[in-house]
Amino acid sequence: MKILHRFIILIVCSIVSACSGIQSASDLKPQSDAITADTGGHTAPKEIIKPLAKESLYELLVGDFALARDQFKTAQSNYISQAHKTLDPQIIDLAANIAIYNQDYKALEELALLWIKVEPTNPIPQSLAFKALGMQENAIGALNHAYWLYTHNNQLDLFIAITAIPDNRQDIQQLIKALEQLKPEQQLKPPILLALAILYSDLDDHITSQQIIEEFLTIMPMNTLGILLLSEIYQQTDRLQQSLQLLAAALNKKPENHQLRQQYAQYLALTDRTQAIEQFELLREQQPNNQDSNFMLALLMLDIGELKKASALLVEASQDPSLYLEAQYYLGTIADTLGNSELAIDFYRQVQSGEKYLISTARLTSLMAQQAGIVGSRDYLQSQQIAKPDQLIELLMIEANLLIKNEQLELAYQLLTESLIQFPDHEELLYTRAMVAEQLDNYPQTELDLRKLIALDTENAIALNALGYSMLIHTDHYDEAYKLIKQAYFLNPGDAATTDSLGWALFLMGQPEAALKHLKKAMAIMPDPEIAAHLGEVQWVLGNREAAIKTWQKGLEQSPKYRLILETIDRLGVSIEKTNSGQQ
Repeated sequence: MKILHRFIILIVCSIVSACSGIQSASDLKPQSDAITADTGGHTAPKEIIKPLAKESLYELLVGDFALARDQFKTAQSNYISQAHKTLDPQIIDLAANIAIYNQDYKALEELALLWIKVEPTNPIPQSLAFKALGMQENAIGALNHAYWLYTHNNQLDLFIAITAIPDNRQDIQQLIKALEQLKPEQQLKPPILLALAILYSDLDDHITSQQIIEEFLTIMPMNTLGILLLSEIYQQTDRLQQSLQLLAAALNKKPENHQLRQQYAQYLALTDRTQAIEQFELLREQQPNNQDSNFMLALLMLDIGELKKASALLVEASQDPSLYLEAQYYLGTIADTLGNSELAIDFYRQVQSGEKYLISTARLTSLMAQQAGIVGSRDYLQSQQIAKPDQLIELLMIEANLLIKNEQLELAYQLLTESLIQFPDHEELLYTRAMVAEQLDNYPQTELDLRKLIALDTENAIALNALGYSMLIHTDHYDEAYKLIKQAYFLNPGDAATTDSLGWALFLMGQPEAALKHLKKAMAIMPDPEIAAHLGEVQWVLGNREAAIKTWQKGLEQSPKYRLILETIDRLGVSIEKTNSGQQ
């Protein structure tokens, strides 16, 4: 999420969040920084002065009894009926708040519009109508009430709030068109300009957005939202230094402004970690309970290895429900780094949803397997697969990789085969089974799965390379293998594994000089024991035996018992003692 959008959502969260209680809408007071009604406890209707018919009194009594018994739908129906019959503002008020409690925003819209007809100069029903339409994602409808409240009651923030309503390009463009059709007096222009700048930024039209926000800042040069938006545009268009200069200048004039300092600190983190930490520590002094800042400071501390400070900050940040899951994940990684597996498991287990759920689950089950064996880890994963069917495939892959890591290849193969019955065309499942079959010396299954992958996606470079390389190992179909690998190479020329395969294919086809070039390139991209085995053999065959031994030695430094290098040395009759002595 863009930084400015996070700020906008924070200042208008009451507009886009469900209400948790009931209060009289009459308690609302028009304020420039309050957009919608709060929803505290229920207050009884005020004394109704207007005389009511007996039928109305009876229906209102039924509504009151329903309220007392928490039968809010019944109460809402009765009060809405009487709101229309009596046109009494206090009855409309209570009916509206029951609708808010029931999260029935269509009914709230109906009541707000009725109230506006009864009291056309009262700002309260205008605010309720804005809220109702905003919750229904009707930005154009909400705009009419925002404009009324701005012109009659100077409520500026509504024009910012309205930019958070549309969530697709078409709705954003329609709202832009509606805003541009407004012809306000000069003193009413600034918030409309700011809203337009935000919406054009949402469309990634940074040029137009910048032009509009610069015009806005000529009228309101120290407006926080305007400065934040312009700095964000600079950052997104690769003008980070310009963004930092703008924020630094604004902070010189408004040193206590937390939003400006937080954005400044976040952008500094992209270029100067030390200065960013200083700014976040300033924020912490000014707002010790700002958990967003504490969380960001924790990540910077974690990045520089200050694990104790990072842990303390993450524990604090966990108090914010929106940060809890991520904080638990990072606390888990700290415990993991320090070798405290039990504590790491406890933290990882807390992450039951969100972005870090799968990575936490993978590490959690790996640690569980190390501590108590793989059976408990599998039981946990299978319980998660039942509890989270929308993430079934990802959890199956975690289980398969856990089995592979623990050298339970037959069980991994069985699990993948069962999974493919349910998801026969899933590419990751197919590729993983192909690789497990390869390790089990089941080349026919490897070939079947990889050919199916290529049929599903003819430009799957990984599958093309894997099939070609498997053919080099298991068959003498070098020409077909070379064509597959070359196709993969053209699709992904910077991939070390594919470059290695191409070199090895050329070597097996009798072109060691051509092979050498590709194998050296592969080794430069990614020093790897398997590439070292191939490159060393080509160097040996070409007569550069000293270079070959050095190449194998480098590979063995990475993986001292790497099977392919040792087999290559043995097959070529190279003295292992000589190789090992060269490592000393």
